[in-house]
Amino acid sequence: LDDRTEYFRRHPEATRPRGVVTTPMPEPPDESVDSPLPASQFAVGDAVTTRNIHSPGHTRLPRYARGKRGIVQRLHGPQIFPDTNALGLGENPQPLYSVCFDARELWGDSAEPRQTVSLDLWESYLEPAPV
Repeated sequence: LDDRTEYFRRHPEATRPRGVVTTPMPEPPDESVDSPLPASQFAVGDAVTTRNIHSPGHTRLPRYARGKRGIVQRLHGPQIFPDTNALGLGENPQPLYSVCFDARELWGDSAEPRQTVSLDLWESYLEPAPV
């Protein structure tokens, strides 16, 4: 192991797989520019329902959580929206929430009682829960 480690110290180019092109990290956004960030529609403690969407592309809303009711546990603030970013359609930041679901809400009576599941979900996946 020591011999192999020493080899890579002397030959750093050998650590990069062949055919991989590295690109520099993008510059961070200019903090001095006024860029409006979206306001949060929900607050901690709000009841929400996940949208029952059937996106043909990338989404971070698991199928088992679609159309389900949960409670907002935490607000993470605006975050890059991966659904559009993965498709090259822009970062489109929007509020990200941790939402807590009762396991039985997700999986019915087969779920263990008193168990919960928390998911980090973007605002466009959520709507106010019916009263």
